[in-house]
Formats: sequence, C-alpha cells, structure tokens
Amino acid sequence: MQINDSWKVLLCAWMAFEGFHGVALSQTQEAPESVEPPLQITSDGANRYEGGIYYAKDNVVVTYGGDVLMADEVHFNPQSKEATAKGNVRLYMLGQIYRGDLLTYNFRTKKMLSEKFRFLDGKMMVEGESIDSPELGHYDIAGGDYSTDDRETPGWKTKASSVSIYPGDKTIVENSVGYFGDVPFFYFPHLSLYERDTGSSPDISFGSVTRLGTYVIGTYRFGITDKLKAGVTLANYGRRGWAGGAEATYITPGKNSDHPITEVALRGWYINDRGYQIYDDTAERPTNALPPRGRYYFPYKHNTTIMKGGNPVDKDRAPDFDAPSLSSRSRVNVLSDAYVTQDFFPEEYIQDQQPNTFADVMYQDPNFTVTVNARTQINSLFQTQQQKPSAKIEFKRQYIPGTYDREDLLKNPDGNPGLAYEGESSVDNLGTQWNQVANQTDYSALRYDTYHQLLYPRQYFNWLNLTPRAGIRGTVYTRSNLTQSGAVQNTAGGAGYNIGNDAPLADTSLFRYVFNFGIDASTKAYATWNDVKNKAWAIDGVRHVFEPFVQAAYIPQPNVRPNEFAGFDNRVNTTEAQPLNSSLYNSIDSIDKLLIVRPGMMNRMMTKRDGAPYELANWKIYTDYQPIRPELTSLNFQSVQVPETVPSSLPQLYNVLNVMPVPWWTGTVGATTAISGNGFNSLNLGSRWQICPALDLYGSYSYLESFSYLDALNNEVLTNTQTSLVNATAHYRLNESWLVNGGVTYSLNPGLVQGVNFGLCRDIGAWILGVSFGQRNNQGTQSETIALATLTLKAFPEMPIGFNQNPTSTGVGVGGYQQNMGGGYRDGGSGSSN
Repeated sequence: MQINDSWKVLLCAWMAFEGFHGVALSQTQEAPESVEPPLQITSDGANRYEGGIYYAKDNVVVTYGGDVLMADEVHFNPQSKEATAKGNVRLYMLGQIYRGDLLTYNFRTKKMLSEKFRFLDGKMMVEGESIDSPELGHYDIAGGDYSTDDRETPGWKTKASSVSIYPGDKTIVENSVGYFGDVPFFYFPHLSLYERDTGSSPDISFGSVTRLGTYVIGTYRFGITDKLKAGVTLANYGRRGWAGGAEATYITPGKNSDHPITEVALRGWYINDRGYQIYDDTAERPTNALPPRGRYYFPYKHNTTIMKGGNPVDKDRAPDFDAPSLSSRSRVNVLSDAYVTQDFFPEEYIQDQQPNTFADVMYQDPNFTVTVNARTQINSLFQTQQQKPSAKIEFKRQYIPGTYDREDLLKNPDGNPGLAYEGESSVDNLGTQWNQVANQTDYSALRYDTYHQLLYPRQYFNWLNLTPRAGIRGTVYTRSNLTQSGAVQNTAGGAGYNIGNDAPLADTSLFRYVFNFGIDASTKAYATWNDVKNKAWAIDGVRHVFEPFVQAAYIPQPNVRPNEFAGFDNRVNTTEAQPLNSSLYNSIDSIDKLLIVRPGMMNRMMTKRDGAPYELANWKIYTDYQPIRPELTSLNFQSVQVPETVPSSLPQLYNVLNVMPVPWWTGTVGATTAISGNGFNSLNLGSRWQICPALDLYGSYSYLESFSYLDALNNEVLTNTQTSLVNATAHYRLNESWLVNGGVTYSLNPGLVQGVNFGLCRDIGAWILGVSFGQRNNQGTQSETIALATLTLKAFPEMPIGFNQNPTSTGVGVGGYQQNMGGGYRDGGSGSSN
C-alpha cells in the first residue's frame, strides 16, 4: 500500500480515545520472533504470492536489511532473497546507488547482474552496458563510462572497455579514453584509481564575520595510504591574524561491515591572535579567564572495536547483546583557553562546550557489562570530576533459578518469570578539579560502591503487571573532604565558599548505606477498528493501545546525607525528571531521602502496513507526587533547580507527544507545566515537512519560564524569567545544479530577530560553489554580520545543504542557527553568554 503524495498538504491531529469498544487485555512483554532483518514490500498495484515467489507491480519498493530496491515490477524469492526488477530500477545498498532497466539482485549475497545501467559508488558515477558481481565487494562492468561529476550530463568522463570496482579500495580501468564534453584528451591502456587518491581535495572559504574580520581559509586533504589521510590548513582573519594547522586520520574498516574496527583522528591548530583582548572590560568573560595571545587547539580521538558483538541483523531486537563485544575509545583535548573553540570552532563548541580528556574500555556480555575508564582535565579550565581510574561491573537483570517453573515458561514465554536480580559494583579513584575562576581546593578520595536489588515481576488476573523491588547500596569513602567548618565546598557563598586553593580538608573515612523500595504497576488495553481504511494515508485499520501506569520510589534517610561529605557523581541541573528505578540513577553521591509516586499513561495509535504493525502516534503524560524531597547541596546554588527539589508536593505535569503518520511529515511536542507556583514551565515543538522531494521545511518553538540554571564556566546562576524562541529553516533544490536554503531565529521575549541566513549552492561540475549571508544579533554583546563564499573540489559527489553561521574550511554546512538554553540574567549583573 502506497501513500498518495496529493495528500501532503494536509496535517493530521491525533487525540487519545477515551472509550474502548471490544476491549482486550494483554501483557506488555513481547518475545523476539526472528533474527532475520524485516522484509517490506509495497506497491501501488496488486501483490500476490504464488509458487514461493512474491509478485508486485507499479511503483514497487522492497526493503530488506538496509537495502532498498525500487522498480515498476519486482519478482522476489523470500527463501534465496533474490529479486528480479524491471523498469526504472533503482537500488540503494551499502552506500551505493544503482539505476537501470533490468536487474537481478540478491539481498543476502549482494550479487547483481544487469544490463544498461548507471551506478554511483561513493565518489564514482559509472554507466555501462552490463554489470556482474563475481564476489562480494567486486563489480565488473563492460563498456563503461565513469566520472566524479555526478550530474545527469557530466562535464568530463572516461570511456573504457571494462571497469572493475572494489568499493572502499580501488577502481581498475582498461583501455580508457578521457573526454571533456565530447573532446578526447588522453588515452590509458590500464589505470588503477585507489580511494586514498580520489579523496584528495582542496577547499577554499572566504568571507567576513564581525568578530573575526574578513578572512580566507584554505584546506587541502590528501591520502597517504588507503587507511591514512592527512590535511593542512592555512587561514588569515582580518581582525585576528594568521592561523594554521594540520590533521590526520587513520581508519581500518571492519571486514564485511561498515563499522570501523579502528579510527584515530589527530588535529593541531594555532593562531597568534591579534584580537585576543576584544572581550576585555566586558561582562562576557571573567578577568582571570581571558585568553592569551597565542591560542591553540589540539584534539585527539580514538575508537577501537576489538570484538563486535550485539545483534548484527536487527539492532532493535531484544536482548541488546546476543554476542559479547569489546571496544575502547579515548579523547584528548588540549586548549589554550576556555573560549578558543567558541571563537574559532563554533560547531564543535555547540556540541561540547567543556571538552575533557578521557579513555575507557567496555566489555558487554548478554549477562553483564564491565567498564574501565579514566578522565581528567589537562588544562585547569573547566570543573571536572576526575576518574583516576574507575572500574565497574554491572549485572543485567537475571532470573533466579528455582523461583519459576521452567516447563511452564517453555509452554508460555509470556508467563511469570520469577524472582530477578540486578546490581553493580565499582572501585573508583575520584577527584574534583575546580575551574580556573574558582577559589576552591581540589579534592580526591577512593570510593568502593556496591548495589544489589531484587525484583519480582508478575502478572495477576491476566491483566495487571506488578513489579515490586527492594535494594541496598553500600559505599565507602576514604575521605569526607569537608572544610574546617564542616561544610561541603560550593560556589554559592557561605561556609564552603571561597576557601582558597590549598585549604586543608578533612580526611575522615565514612561508610554510607542506602535502602530503596519501589513498585511499578501497569496494564494494557486496546480497541481495534478494522473497518477504518484510507489509501491516501496508508491506513489499514486503527488500533488504540492504552497503557496506564503507576511508579513509586521510596528511599529512607541515609545514615550519611549528601551535605555531610564531598561527593563526586552529583545530580546535574536539568529540567528532566529523575528515573525512579535506582539501578538507572547514576548520581549515587546525591542520593537522599525521597518519596515519589509517578502516575501516568501511554497512548499509542497504530495501523497495519504491509501486514506489520505501524505506530502512527504516541502520547505519554505523567506527574510526580513527592511529599518527601531530597536536599541536594551538590548543585552549589540553592536557587539552581532540578524537578525533585521544587518546593511543592505536586510540582510538574509532563507531556510528550510524537506524531509520525507518514514518512514525509513528523511532529513532536514536549511540555512541562507547573502545577504549583514554585515550578517551571517549558514547551518544545518540532516539525519536519517534506512537501516534495526537492523541498524540506523544518520548524521549532522553544519556551522556558521560571527556571534557574548554572553557568558552570563562570560559576554564576542564570535565572530564566522567560524565553521564547522560534526557528525555521527551508532547503529547496531547484535542479541538479542549484540549491537554495534559508533560516531565521526569532525571540518572542524580548522581541528580537536573533539570526537570519540565506545560502546558495551551485554545482559546477567537479567543483561546488557556495555563497551565504547572515546576520546574528548576540543579545548583550556585539552583533555580527556574516558573509561566506566557498569553493570546494568534489571529494564526494554531494552538494552541501544548510548554512553554517561561522567560517570553517568546509564553508557552507548543514544546519541553521542553534541557541543555547536561555537568554537569562546573571546574578549580580546583566548580559548573556555568547
């Protein structure tokens, strides 16, 4: 069943049904059925199954294991997974794109046989008389033309008697003649093109940004070997001076997998910054955190997959790991100052405002997970919770033998599984390193922690699911690290504030134990209307699933409360409600007395598409009743909030709505509403609408009121009285050569256009030309005008979309304006962070 594009002008609003007709009750747990990837066949015409073969006509789409085959007519063998497609054939597989009129393709072995086709493999566009794949990752093409110009009529191309493609490695061409248009210009009897060479490309970006001045950035990337790539960058900023750097990446791909076994990336960058003092005498940056003239940035990252476990066929299938996996990763970030990424690498700054240095190794097993990690801060720029190192073992939920009837479970997998255990134990050498503006003393301690919990999931009356739980945590700290006045260090003022960088701290050891109790209760009911059908919206019956639930958690007052020792894993400032299952709560040093009851309900609207359930929309609503609230001094400021510290027994109402009735339109709503006068309000709306294949629209709205949060870099509280932001972006591809995009960010309170941008891209054959303009109003600081122009030699045949408001060697990039939370006001002064 296919969705009719003519209905795309409509929007759909979904509401939860209050009544149920033909109500049925069932258990929430569902057993996995198969390790095979899902098969989906859709068409506008008639489908039939005959003699073990699926037959489909008219706009046929076959999806299997990540590959997508489209054609006018398809014959598919579900046993061998081989398909024969005729008419307007398109195949998307393993990052490659194929077009032709007749194709035989095996989804399992990736073997293909075709005539009269066009083939796109990463950087190479190939057209030929026939194609055959004698083995996986090897394609032989007869009578082929190839080019890196990915337009319908390429500006240059090479005609060859035969082309052999080894994706990810090399292309071998026999008897080739190169053409500019229709004019031949060279002949090679034999030519081998390695991917490491075709990846070479220069990028040139020039423009003007108010805080940087007129600039020119040039980058050249090249391959040293098939696994080792490198690049050099030279830049000049009118207000800042000359800058330069180098980069290197090393990637070893996994065999028969797109997951890299080893990935290493190293970059170095330096500038003798003439404008390093432009923020002096402003509220933008603290005096003792101003940057030096010589500014640098050296990031390093490393990822290694030693054993790739999990479920390689269907990553969404439970359990998460059918086979063990072993992986490691590390990051090293060396910065001259806390603002170098904000000034010169804004895209990275948006993703990580306080980059730190860490390394970890993780072993995942179906029954447990072992993690060893270390974390530190090479520069004393940001407050960091150091791990020097830490080791942890987590035991996944296991059912205890003797508490269930194995034969009954074999007969009924949805039956009662018996008593379950889950837990974790860790040994940590921890430390807190304060940032450069704090007059506090760094501290450390050894921590031995163990947690064990028993659960008894059971279904009663064939409809009520209850899971009571009880657990105990024991933690030993070798030092309490209290100040001489017996207080915990903080940055808020009082006994623990501004004690000095070398003040003595208490070395008293302590043992802390915490009990927790809780229960989860839920049921499920549904009503089905099989006669509701709509071909335009691909509705084949409607089912409303209603799942009410109640969760509760109770923690008696621990023998040692969080304000009686200096902790490390502390609750962070957030608008999100905490998880009530203690095994999911990782801020273990912040655990304090509490009683929270969380009633709510989940509503799902579903239909059938191609014989399988499809979720059209879901809506979750819940609230917390919290008569006993914790005291979290680790937040440093009493005015800084998290939901469980709001001084009210019924503070917030939470709503989350996701609507995805069709692939070309989705919508989300997230709302937090203050029930009492002491709470906060937030609203986040988002929508993506693909009106036609060439036009994408994105829109979002964010609202936050009466929420106080911590500016960790400057040790100040930002009080968000009210913030309302509207974001809108659009991308439109005019034709194969032109693309236009634009975006706007508007603040409703205060009424202010915070940013507007416009971009235009022109594909000129082997090069891409991009031009962008923008205006950014930085509330409280100097506004910026942005003009960018980029000229990029194609390393990959793709046209960038979106607008990058900040200059980089990649020039025009994906995305629009991104705003940090709030435009609030600092305690003791006004202004906002840039």
